[in-house]
Amino acid sequence: MKLPYLVTLILVCIFKNLAEEPKLAMVIELFRHGAREPLHHLLDTGWSHLGELTAVGYRQHYIEGLELRRRYDSLLPKHFDYTTTSFRSTDYNRTLMSAISHLAGLYPFQTGPVLAESEVKLALPPFNITVDIVKLGSDALPERYQPLPIHTVSSHDDAAFSSTHFDICPNLAAYAKEMPTLPDYKNMTDVFTPNFEKIATIYGLDPGKITMLNAKQVFDSLITDYFANNETKIEYNTQLFKNITYIHDSISSFEDFRTWDQIRLTMTPFLREIISRIEARFNGSTPNAVWYTYSAHDTNLHNYLIAFNLSTFTSNSS
Repeated sequence: MKLPYLVTLILVCIFKNLAEEPKLAMVIELFRHGAREPLHHLLDTGWSHLGELTAVGYRQHYIEGLELRRRYDSLLPKHFDYTTTSFRSTDYNRTLMSAISHLAGLYPFQTGPVLAESEVKLALPPFNITVDIVKLGSDALPERYQPLPIHTVSSHDDAAFSSTHFDICPNLAAYAKEMPTLPDYKNMTDVFTPNFEKIATIYGLDPGKITMLNAKQVFDSLITDYFANNETKIEYNTQLFKNITYIHDSISSFEDFRTWDQIRLTMTPFLREIISRIEARFNGSTPNAVWYTYSAHDTNLHNYLIAFNLSTFTSNSS
């Protein structure tokens, strides 16, 4: 069974002169953070740093950054230039560290700044040091590493990427309140409950421990164990795991994106930002801009895939 690796949505903007061949002018990439520890202890599989990026997650994004550098090398400047690129992350360790790993691939070693001979002494502090700086040579940092600025906003103020949070969009609370009363929700409960009971039995949990309210945590625990190469009590090639995946996707879609009003409320802030980036390039406000990176979450990817008509609640639940 093929499991998800990384989900990245890349918007390629092409400015077309009718008298010439189309020319790649700008790339906007939005990706989910890499592999992480589970967010909850529902199945109690021994994790100790809930929600944090794992070593596999670091490697995933580093490789993806390298590959994007290879594919778009002619567009991206060889060395960092703040007028051409911008990097943004949500305010979570896992997304910030995914962005750092990703950009280490996009701007790999040997792309950072070099000191002129006259600048080497200027970099020394005004006190005695015992560290050996000779091996640095003229490299500003070892291996000419290029540090990059990653901008972020508190999740309580991040309309573009926390739009499903009630403190960002209070109107969504009404949709959450009505959800348990809807016929579709009740039908899903009836269909999914036998799976909940089977999972509880396998993990020695009390009957009724797994419900529609926490069922997504089951998939979360299993998929994080997969990317840590941990043994699990439910194999990934079984029908039960397929059911768990289906349950996770169906509930996620139904909770946040079952109506077009919800979709509009949650997707509009980010789409406005994307449009403003493109317009700024067209009108000359940011004439050199060629690359925007956004490090976020699967919820965000899901939302914007729906916004671009690449996915729908119906397709996820059919």
